[in-house]
Amino acid sequence: MSGDSLRAQAFIIDGFLALILALALVQLLGTQQADPPDRKQVALSHACYDLTNAFYADSTLYGNISSSLSANSTLNASSVQLLRDRFLHYGQLLELSSVDFEVNGIQKEHIPLAGTPTASERCCFPIVANSGGITYIACLEVGA
Repeated sequence: MSGDSLRAQAFIIDGFLALILALALVQLLGTQQADPPDRKQVALSHACYDLTNAFYADSTLYGNISSSLSANSTLNASSVQLLRDRFLHYGQLLELSSVDFEVNGIQKEHIPLAGTPTASERCCFPIVANSGGITYIACLEVGA
């Protein structure tokens, strides 16, 4: 065999091995799946939206907060106490370690429940003030 034919065979084998390696790499990368969401983070996300739904469903709480924002553009002492009492109760039912409630960056209330949170989830929702039609954005941050 001549040197040229050996070189040609080496190039063919080299190309074939490169093709096999590329196919194996594509197969390997194609079968990798993203990590599933962390169970704790999913539970916190559900808890955040459960608290939001409880806020809307509790007509006394929603009405009190809405009226207070409408009259003062902030939460009065009785509204804050009602909010703290209700979220303390709801947070305990959901086995949370803390709940933070914030309105438009104006006012933030921290409600510690039990322990120190190692993870948290934040969700926001609108509150329409009773008069004037002003919409405030409230955010909850729950920790567990």
